[in-house]
This record gives sequence, C-alpha cells and structure tokens, in this order.
Amino acid sequence: MKEKLRILNKTNVKIGLALVVIFTVSCIIYIYNKDSFMVNIEDGNYIKANKYYTENILGNKKRENVAIIEIDEFLEIQKDLFNQGKLTKDEVMENTSVIGDLLIVDKYKEKFEKTGLKFSNDISEIETSKLKYIEGMNFYEENNLIKALNIFNHISEKDSNYESATNLKEQICKKVEEEVLNEIDTLKENKKYYELYDKLDALSTVSENVEIKNELNAIKEIIKENAHIGLIKIGMTRDEVNNYYIGDFVEGDEKGSMYITNKQDFNNCYDAYTMFRYEMDKLNEICILYNIKNSNNNVYIGNYEVVKENLTKSLGSPVRKSDYKWLAEKNPYMEDGLAVACGDLILQNQWIKNNAEYELTLLGNNFDINFMLSIKEK
Repeated sequence: MKEKLRILNKTNVKIGLALVVIFTVSCIIYIYNKDSFMVNIEDGNYIKANKYYTENILGNKKRENVAIIEIDEFLEIQKDLFNQGKLTKDEVMENTSVIGDLLIVDKYKEKFEKTGLKFSNDISEIETSKLKYIEGMNFYEENNLIKALNIFNHISEKDSNYESATNLKEQICKKVEEEVLNEIDTLKENKKYYELYDKLDALSTVSENVEIKNELNAIKEIIKENAHIGLIKIGMTRDEVNNYYIGDFVEGDEKGSMYITNKQDFNNCYDAYTMFRYEMDKLNEICILYNIKNSNNNVYIGNYEVVKENLTKSLGSPVRKSDYKWLAEKNPYMEDGLAVACGDLILQNQWIKNNAEYELTLLGNNFDINFMLSIKEK
C-alpha cells in the first residue's frame, strides 16, 4: 500500500511539474506573441512581424508564426493591395503607422510615396511636439521668455497643447515686445547682433508690430555686412555659427543637422548654396556649392585654378590632387573644359590642416557643372 502511495505521489509530482512547465511555456508563448504584435526594424532593412500582421497587413502572403519581411517587399505588397482595391489609402496609412517613425529611411519613403500613398507620421510628430511643449514650459516658468517663445513657435497643430502654446505666445509677446524695442540701440552698440536677432526673430512670428519686422530685416543686413563665413570654424555650436552667418534657409530639419541656404545668384553665372551640417549641435561640415549656369565659355576652369592656388597658399600643398594640365596633354579635348562638362573628368584637390579636411571639386554631367568646396572634421 505504501509503495502504491509512493508511486502515486511521484506521478502527481510529475503531473504537477508537467502542468507548471505547460503553463510557463504557454505564458512565454502568449507574452512572445503579444510582444511580437509590435513591428520593428532589424538591421535597417527588415520588418519583424508575427502571423497576425502577415495575414492582416500582407494579404495572402502567409508566413510562419514569426516572419522576417523585407521592407521593399512590405511596401510592394501594400501598393499591390491598394491597386487591387483591397485596401483604401487610409488603411495603407494605418498599416504603415504600425511601424511609426521607425520607417523613416528616405530611400524607402521616397520610393513608396511616388505612388501617391503616404506614411502616417502623426505619432512621432505629436510625441516630439509634446516634449517640446514641456521644454517650453520649463523656460516659461524660469522667466526665460524668448527661449520659451522660440519653442512654442514649433508646437504641432495636431498636439493637444497647441491652443495653450498659442495663448502663451501672445502673452509672452505682450510682455517682452516693448522691452526688446527699447534695448535695440544698446544691443547694437555692444555688437550683440545675434542676441538681438534671436529676440526679434522669435517675436516676428507673433507680433503684428511693423517695427519688429523692419528691425529684424535691418539686423540681418548688419550681420551679413559685419560677418564672414571664413570666421566659422569646425566644432562651433549653432549659436556661434549664427554670430558670423545668417542666411535664409530653404531646407533644414528640426534638430538642425543640415541647413541649406536659399539660392544666391552670382553675375548670372552661378547659383550658389551654403550648407552647414551639425552633429550633437556641433558644426562638423561646411559646404559651398556653385551650380554653373553656362558652360560655354569655360570660366569655371579658371575659377577653379584661382581657388586652388589661394587654398594652397594658406594650407600648403594638397595631400591629394588630380592634375588637369597633365591629363589635358594626353587628350587635347580636355584642354577647353569639355571633358569636365561631359563628366569624363573630375578635378579634385584635398588639404588637411588643424584637424580639418578641405576638399575642392569640379565635376559635371551632361553639361550640368558643379563647383564645390567642402570643409569638414578630419
């Protein structure tokens, strides 16, 4: 009898352990499946999704419980389902919003949006806006009103805080407008041009006072007259750069990693752009790009040589160069710049000094010619 009880107890223990294992595995499977409802990017090229997504988002493309789907394939399937009338535009946006701002790789977005479909980026935009609002409120409570105003100027209309931010902007404007106008002369006398520009620029988005806008335009001109891009050094902060250069920018992301100035015309010969690239608020590259409008008179060859000689005088001999004259001796048609215009020849010289790399390049393609000077951190 005792032996039977002992065997029975052992059996019960085994059954109990088995049930615990089954329960634990079930929980793990449930948790894994639950978590795997979230789609993520792996190595920048793949989407990891579970069976729910493969059936409900990828149509008839059935996979295993956990599937690795290439982003390209994911987008192609979305387009196919839309073209077949199986998905509406709103449904496509809902599906792509599952991966939210993880799917921001430009090459995929551009390829996908050419079809007329768009990704839903509302989540990341609103979340970013909410964080900005909190930062703005901190400055407001510290009575740093200009910084608060600058931040409130960038609150998204989709953010629930938008109305509050708009009201605060108007309150700040009323508080500081007169004060800023009264200190204009003092700031100019002390050559605190950027500080004045920062205040006027923030107010100009809210204030209807014509004097604010006139003074803003005037201070821009003063900065341009007194500043020189040659004073800008790699490693400067954005504020330091803006003490020397203020341009009207046509492009630039919210974090300021890249700014590109408006097109500037030079003697009806060049369209020029200046680009500043930042990392962690520190300048790590300046690029001046000249797009040559007229290649017939080959002026760009002489200009390239002049800039190269000036850089050699100040930086020493290039560490890397392509010698145009030597190449021209081998092929006479290169002598008049035609090879550059056609894209058969690229002229390039590189200098290194004080941990900075200077690169001067002249290149063309089908008579579209660019002349570029790049300065970046080595």
